[in-house]
Amino acid sequence: MTQSAPTVVVLVGLLVMCGVVLSKAQHLWFWRDDWAFLRPRVIDPWQALVLNYNGHWSALPWLWFRTTRSLVGLRHYAPYAVAPVLLQLLTFLLLYALLRRTEIGRWTGAAAVLVTAALAIGVGAENTLWLATIGFLGACAFGLLGVLLADLGGPWRWLAPVALLLGVMCSNVGLILLALAGGWGLRRLGLLRTAALVGPPAVLYVAWFLTYARIRPPVGTNGPWTNSPPIDWGHGSVRMAAGIADVWTAATGVHGAGPLVLVVLVLGVYAARRRPALGALGLGGLVALVLGFALFGFGKASAHTLPTQPRYEYVGVLVCGPAVACLAHVVARRVRDLRWAYGLVAAAAVLLAGATGVARVDVAADVLRPQTTDLHNRVVATAWLHQHGEQTLSDPVWSDPSINHGVTVPMLTDPTMLPLLPSGPPPDRALLVTRAQVQVGVGPTAFDLPDATCTPHGPSGGKEIAVRAGAGGAQVRLRLDPVDSASGPSVVRTRLVSATDGTPFHAWTVDAGEQTAYVATSAPDVTLLVRLPAGATADCGR
Repeated sequence: MTQSAPTVVVLVGLLVMCGVVLSKAQHLWFWRDDWAFLRPRVIDPWQALVLNYNGHWSALPWLWFRTTRSLVGLRHYAPYAVAPVLLQLLTFLLLYALLRRTEIGRWTGAAAVLVTAALAIGVGAENTLWLATIGFLGACAFGLLGVLLADLGGPWRWLAPVALLLGVMCSNVGLILLALAGGWGLRRLGLLRTAALVGPPAVLYVAWFLTYARIRPPVGTNGPWTNSPPIDWGHGSVRMAAGIADVWTAATGVHGAGPLVLVVLVLGVYAARRRPALGALGLGGLVALVLGFALFGFGKASAHTLPTQPRYEYVGVLVCGPAVACLAHVVARRVRDLRWAYGLVAAAAVLLAGATGVARVDVAADVLRPQTTDLHNRVVATAWLHQHGEQTLSDPVWSDPSINHGVTVPMLTDPTMLPLLPSGPPPDRALLVTRAQVQVGVGPTAFDLPDATCTPHGPSGGKEIAVRAGAGGAQVRLRLDPVDSASGPSVVRTRLVSATDGTPFHAWTVDAGEQTAYVATSAPDVTLLVRLPAGATADCGR
């Protein structure tokens, strides 16, 4: 029992952390990039095998999304939420298995894995709370599995390149784990055997990259593929350095601590060089860290934000896990006479990291829950409107494209998609908000709706009008000021008001030069409030 106690502690600790994540994740719903994999899309088996999504080889995430969708539809989210959590559990168990095969002490290895897991899960909570990042988790799990199989040797070593290839087929994070395997292998296996380990998946990735990665489908559409933007090398270098420096600042929550922690970890790996198995794993992790943030930095060098997103920081902390173990091993050997004190410090570090990780997961879930719940309700409301034969005037279900990500009325009402959606009447508030988005339209031509009378509304001196819609909806024509129209696009703002509730104003842009705009709603028995742009007048009751 004494021999297995560290393993039991690691397993229990990881199960507790993953249980917390799952308890939070199951109350969320599909979000942003998830819909790129869930939307109706005809694709043949070869296209699925080489699928390029947002620059990542995403064959396995596509297969997982489509298989799960075909089995459970979109009515139940929990089956989707389980898979990322299980992958995360597997990843850290594999890391622990790798460390156990080195010269590290049992309890030291257990503490290093638990601290790494808690910090990574906390700082990278979106990796298990956001389904689209399952490719990151799959790449980490398959990558560590490949290193473990190579370390086991014998017939297992022939499966190691296959596991590494599967990681690459999950996302570009698989390349980071290839770097870890390469850095580890050069010290443990030698040049030729390392080439046999990482060469086949690397060659296949390069072939895929040269053939497919320079083109990609627009997010959320079935349209033609477009050329990827060129790499900005200068900005990419800045992003790479900033990302590496930020990993441990974000993980510890201590401002500016990242560079110092990294220096200490590098020294720990150097000090552990006399332990070849452990030192090799630590070195591989540091090589992976540099390559990882080179990919994150240069891969999106045209972006204005630094690569400090939680999903990247998760990968950074994970690949530093062996370096954390190296440092813990070196410290443990230096304080042999104070083993009890070292044990107390290690236990405190595990508890503190665990509490921090749980708190961060809770915060991340609280941020996501209202937005994913809102999107869920809008999807249910859109399906309800379609099933009741109500007319829609606008396609996007959410006006913010960074949130909506291709969730449109045509997509949701597609015959292959509609039966998969949650059923039942939506909440009253969600129904009104959805009506204000999809049953209101602004355009240069008349809608097939009755003309309405309107009245001035509010203290805006006639610049805001109220349009009463009956059972068949209503529309009103606006005459725009030619001078203002010529100088730039006009903005019309609308909101719906029912007998008991009202929505926020929503902005609609009218193309520059247009002198007429029609504002309409197909929602029955509501009041449409229209805030006019400067110089515009409403042609009511024409």
